[in-house]
Amino acid sequence: MVVITSSIVVSQDKIFEQKSSKYRRWTFCYSKFMNNCKIIIIRGYPSSGKTTAAKLLSKRTGSIFIDHNAILTFLAGMVGNDQGIYSEIHNLELAMAKKIIQENKNVIVARGFSSQESIAPYLGAAKTLGADVFVFRLAASKDNLKLRVVAEDRKKDFNPTINEEALLEWIDSNPLRDIEGEYEINANESIDKVVNQMLFILSS
Repeated sequence: MVVITSSIVVSQDKIFEQKSSKYRRWTFCYSKFMNNCKIIIIRGYPSSGKTTAAKLLSKRTGSIFIDHNAILTFLAGMVGNDQGIYSEIHNLELAMAKKIIQENKNVIVARGFSSQESIAPYLGAAKTLGADVFVFRLAASKDNLKLRVVAEDRKKDFNPTINEEALLEWIDSNPLRDIEGEYEINANESIDKVVNQMLFILSS
């Protein structure tokens, strides 16, 4: 199978031949002497596996994951929901990402990010701070999304999309537009295979 996005081609056969030693840990990075720090953006529709993939990728690379769902759940527990504060939450997460990069650490951000405009603040921050950006789009079939959206685990956090109706409404309202240079990941695979694809790209 071949994953193709914006002229980027990744052979999955090669991905799983890579030895685990290839997957470097980037707990700290120093722009002047080593590779730049990385802002890793994981985007996709609700229930595509963004948070699960981000947590596993964080564990395997030592990168800091800004858990959007955890932040929403914490704030919704105090004020009831995210209405009227969603843009402020976005600004908070962006500020957190900047601080993490300034501390010479890699950061993972996982959100819907439906368009180039939605990730523009992170691209601007990366340029200012001298960080590299990797954008991964998790592509799952609509049938798989429908099955996953009703999973019990999704009900543990504050989450407005916990049924098929809400999912389809979100997809219709926020269609994912292509982002230049992004990597499309087959999210119909197991989470281990999804993260292995990311690791291969990050370590190439």
